[in-house]
Amino acid sequence: MPTNSSTSNSKRPNAFLLALLVVCALRALELFALPIESFTFRSWEALVVRRLYFALPGPFYPDRTVDMIEEGDLAPHTPLAVKKHVVFTTDSHGYRKRPANDDRWDAVIVGDSFTAGATLTQDDTLSEMLEKRVHERFYPLAPASIGYFLDAERFKNNQPKLVILELMETFIPSGVPADSAPFAVATTWKQKLLQPLLKPFPRLAVLVDRLDKGIIYANASAMLKRLLKKVPPAGNTPMLFRGDPGVLPEQVDGIARGIEAARAVVERRGMRFLFLPIPDKETIYWDLRPGIPKPDGLARLIARLKKDGLPVVDTLSAFEAARRRAPRDFLYHTDDSHWNPRGVALTADLVARELSLH
Repeated sequence: MPTNSSTSNSKRPNAFLLALLVVCALRALELFALPIESFTFRSWEALVVRRLYFALPGPFYPDRTVDMIEEGDLAPHTPLAVKKHVVFTTDSHGYRKRPANDDRWDAVIVGDSFTAGATLTQDDTLSEMLEKRVHERFYPLAPASIGYFLDAERFKNNQPKLVILELMETFIPSGVPADSAPFAVATTWKQKLLQPLLKPFPRLAVLVDRLDKGIIYANASAMLKRLLKKVPPAGNTPMLFRGDPGVLPEQVDGIARGIEAARAVVERRGMRFLFLPIPDKETIYWDLRPGIPKPDGLARLIARLKKDGLPVVDTLSAFEAARRRAPRDFLYHTDDSHWNPRGVALTADLVARELSLH
């Protein structure tokens, strides 16, 4: 029997409207009813600014606290994921720091996700551990760049005594010399039009940014990909890797010149400068990746900086020594590309020792 075309056509709009209502209901639930972290595997994904960097003060949503059980970025929602209880708090500037009574800091750590503490609870971040060891106030300006720090009015008005430039090995070639902060890029005409409308209303800007993120869709897409893709085997070690390239030997000379330039401009303003490179996970545990030769770019860079008399913390030697002493006491999360509290504590000890010598 032939299908009644008028009946079929009438069902299509009804089905479309039903689907639209379902989508709208899910987005409303996500934005107005459920906790901000409901569809994420880490606090970072819940709080990081996606596009509205021009209307918000920092890289994260300001004045927020997320308390959740997280998993690493290399195998979320798989048998290789490791559960971690994480509290993630941001201040009014949109950086990962508990709100303070004033904006005066003894030291500013300009860095990346290692300083911001991806997959670390608040008390295990580098700035918090340093404050306990040095008994001075450290501010984690991360993710950001030395150029952004030098241009920030709040640090011109209250200049710190010390500037630490922290860079994960992979980001060293692009992070030196000074460049624009990751979220402070040139704005389009649409963004310039929206900025005066949204900047005075940070809550609205956060809402619009979350709407643009579409985390609920990203989560559904990731789940589908995990169903279709096999989980990587653990093999003889639970350690997973992203495969970062690290510092290449041919990049060492240019990087050294960039660090010298950054040191010079910081010291001209009357502040002390310290370079803090963090080895890639792949550099420390290179032998757990069969067929991969030991990277030597960071070792060459640190040797060059020492030869040139530039202030650098030799984290590479310390991390390698720690691994030799305790091979199974990992310095990085097994299921994440970032360090764990043991790696942070070792680095905080190194920095504290360096500061006590000068």
